[in-house]
Amino acid sequence: MAYEDSLTTYNKSGGDFFSEEIGVFPEEEMADLLARSLNGWVQRNGFWYFYVNNRRQTGWLLRGTSNWYFLHTTTGRMQTGWLLRGTSNWYFLNPPRGGSGHHSNRPEGVMLTEWVQTGGRWYFLNPISGQHAHRTGVPGGAMRTGRVVTTGFFDRSGERTSEGEVHDFNSNGAWQRQVNNDARHMTLWWPRGGQPTTINFQPFNFNSSWQPGMNSGINNWNNSTANVRFIHHNNSNNTVNALSRTWNSYGRIYMTRSTSNIAEATTTRYQIELNSRTINSLINNNASWTRHNVISSVMAHELGHVVGLRDNPTGGTSSLMNGNRNRNTITRPTTFDIQSVNMLY
Repeated sequence: MAYEDSLTTYNKSGGDFFSEEIGVFPEEEMADLLARSLNGWVQRNGFWYFYVNNRRQTGWLLRGTSNWYFLHTTTGRMQTGWLLRGTSNWYFLNPPRGGSGHHSNRPEGVMLTEWVQTGGRWYFLNPISGQHAHRTGVPGGAMRTGRVVTTGFFDRSGERTSEGEVHDFNSNGAWQRQVNNDARHMTLWWPRGGQPTTINFQPFNFNSSWQPGMNSGINNWNNSTANVRFIHHNNSNNTVNALSRTWNSYGRIYMTRSTSNIAEATTTRYQIELNSRTINSLINNNASWTRHNVISSVMAHELGHVVGLRDNPTGGTSSLMNGNRNRNTITRPTTFDIQSVNMLY
């Protein structure tokens, strides 16, 4: 004979009821045990359930004024991680401690809103109605895609964002770029892949006046804590050249993008050109500067564009990407630059 209440199952054996969870109970105590009223959260076999007058609840559950949970529609088990409701509304429910995307200051299982990082990517979940950045017509907590004006919550680097920042998210909800005027990033960069992301280019060979500085610019990225590495590959379509050009900049990069959709596009090919004419002029006009350092600075700067860094980023006065930097002393990515790259990778 078996009895089952909403907490566990008891099997009759030799006049006693046995449960691995609760222990051994004399039969005369069973009526009291089964009659007790279950209300609130109950943990069973490591999973959480919610009861109201002994009835296991299912679906969305609101606790307090803003803590939403989702209980499996059949089992009632509290859900965590990504949840799809309907055909397109994705929610993220706070995973257990140690899980990817866990928010330590929020209860396990609660529906999260605004910025969430999980699986190495950042997402923005629609704030609930009445909060900043809430988009009408999208349920609170639902993952946003496309172009979003975000709120002053914590951004991808752990810093505070400003009200009214504009960000692009791809069709899977993953953050792509910040696109308004104070952005750190361009609209294109090499696609993320692996930790670190490896980015290839054709081997190049120049004379002893140029090759060491160019190699140094590459090594300055590879030896940093940025989650990217540049490697030689004989079959690469990406090229690096140093040649005399009539334009006035010290270097240029040409990038081919994967699609015309700005929120989806990544770089499929790049070509870097260092302008020997302007670089030589800069060196000649600054007697204390070394050729090695200047070439290294320009090379590292152009590689910064490959990984999505824009010129003259707000807040990056000492950045490698600042057009007014000292090219004899700033030859490698700064802490600001590395932080900006690791937002993407």
